[in-house]
Amino acid sequence: MENSFSNYILVLPSWYPNKTSPYDGDFIQRHIKAISLLTPQYVIYVVKDIEGKYTTNIKTEISKTGNLTEQIIYYNPYKSGVGLLDKIIAHIKYKKIYKSAIQNFINNNAKPKLVHVHIAMKAGIMALWLKKKYGTPYILSEQSTIYLPETEYKLSNRSLFFKYYSKRIINHAIRLTTVSNYLGNAIKKYCPTIKFSVVPNLVQHSIFFPAPQQLNNNATFIHVSNFTFQKNVTAIIEAAKIVNDKKLKFSINLFGKYTNSIKEYISENNLSQVLILKGEVNQTELAIALQESTALILYSRYETFGCVIIEANACGIPVIVSDIDVFKETVVNNINGCLVEQNNAPLLAAKMEDFINKKEVFNTNQIAANTYKYSEEEIGKQFIQIYNSINGE
Repeated sequence: MENSFSNYILVLPSWYPNKTSPYDGDFIQRHIKAISLLTPQYVIYVVKDIEGKYTTNIKTEISKTGNLTEQIIYYNPYKSGVGLLDKIIAHIKYKKIYKSAIQNFINNNAKPKLVHVHIAMKAGIMALWLKKKYGTPYILSEQSTIYLPETEYKLSNRSLFFKYYSKRIINHAIRLTTVSNYLGNAIKKYCPTIKFSVVPNLVQHSIFFPAPQQLNNNATFIHVSNFTFQKNVTAIIEAAKIVNDKKLKFSINLFGKYTNSIKEYISENNLSQVLILKGEVNQTELAIALQESTALILYSRYETFGCVIIEANACGIPVIVSDIDVFKETVVNNINGCLVEQNNAPLLAAKMEDFINKKEVFNTNQIAANTYKYSEEEIGKQFIQIYNSINGE
């Protein structure tokens, strides 16, 4: 399937991998790369280099791979020492840099027929400007947790500026896509008239695929996250302590940017031999770790999707997840994983024991095969269908 637009889709992400934060919005980049298999994508991302590691003013880096061009612009903001004033100055500089970059894109190419915003704030402000100046429509793809009622950082608690522009960006989008029905319905509570369609996150099957597992009498679980309150890692540690006290043989490899408090909590509970902190790794290393695992544990308090679930499943690995509505969109109990009552460490421990004692049996090939609906090709096609439907209006 090809896109009917003849020129680049201009892409404005609010999160995107960069030198200051290599894994920030990597799932957004994967969406964009999938679309670029079918139509040209030109990404402009402006990121604050608060510590001045890469620039003391402004630095632009441009790379091109196939149909994908990525322009990352780093800027070092002025620091007066007054918090609010610094935020205002940084925002003004951000807008000035972004407008200049977009204008240069137009001068060197053409006015884009369509803009694709990933995460409303704050790149969506530039889409509003483009729409007002040139009449260019934009679609918005959302993955942020700020709309969820469970989050401690919900939209209703943000500044008036943030709330105003978030709702304005959503309401003026010609299309809204979300990675789950759960997220879409949560957004509708803030913007009741908006309609949304679900385009889920994707899995790269060239990286994540089943591999023969080594014979191992010990169960090896894996957890992947940023170790925030959302991910509820403390409950996993509590469950591990229950299992460990029974002298059962197991381990949990914990991948991600962990905090000192998590490290100390593991040490305090004498679990350093079974809870192994691995830090952040790239997708290739993660895939190998998943392939060697008995099951993934993702016991989140809330999520908008949960990318690592489909990555584990693509490797043929079942998942143990909290029994929350959003996970029921990807996990079918006893088919590709198990749902465990939320915030119940003893129940989580009991489910881990079932895996350790080999009471849970899954069809590896079936689990993996069911993830092809999340492939780059399928997700790319879904976005192209949306692009073409806009072109027909």
